[in-house]
Amino acid sequence: MADIEALSDLKSAFSQFDDMTALIGRMQNYANEITQYNQEAAGSDKIGQQYHTTVDQPTTDLVTLMKQVYDVVNMTGQGGQATSDQFDLADEDGASIANGGS
Repeated sequence: MADIEALSDLKSAFSQFDDMTALIGRMQNYANEITQYNQEAAGSDKIGQQYHTTVDQPTTDLVTLMKQVYDVVNMTGQGGQATSDQFDLADEDGASIANGGS
């Protein structure tokens, strides 16, 4: 039977996802600000309308994409840390059983 071993630094590796999530959150805030500035600055004349036709959908798509990336990275980090905790508990249980504990 193959031994399953968790990396000793697994939890710390997944804790770096918190930093990535924070960075993506800041990027998301910037994208929201850019969207707001674009909507306020372009105006509503013909040139402004053409600008909005060209720019509004891509900036909305960018904000949506940043939210999706944020959610996936955040869930991955939390799931990885929870998995690492489960490996640690399994190691503790295995050591206890091997030492005659229950």
